[in-house]
Amino acid sequence: MDLVNAVLTVIGLLMIFLGVDALRNGRARGSRIIDPAEIRKLGVYYLLFSGFFLLQSIGYAGVRLELFPEGVRGVLFLLGFALGVFALLRYRPSMLGHWSRRRD
Repeated sequence: MDLVNAVLTVIGLLMIFLGVDALRNGRARGSRIIDPAEIRKLGVYYLLFSGFFLLQSIGYAGVRLELFPEGVRGVLFLLGFALGVFALLRYRPSMLGHWSRRRD
């Protein structure tokens, strides 16, 4: 499980980097999104969803290192899950862009 925790941490930190980069530069790396509003949504999505990964790894590491009890880990898990669901439902931009629109 320590490897899983390390992977969650790395993914969370990379997503923070991608979110800050998208918000700061106004463009998304490796994406065809060019609308500034969609890029802002993508940046906020990355930042919120990184919270999901980081709260999971903090909860696991805190219990493993005996920094706090299992109950705190449960609260962090639920908070991270809520953050991830909120990010998915509210801020996930449409990745299909103009391809998703039907032609009349």
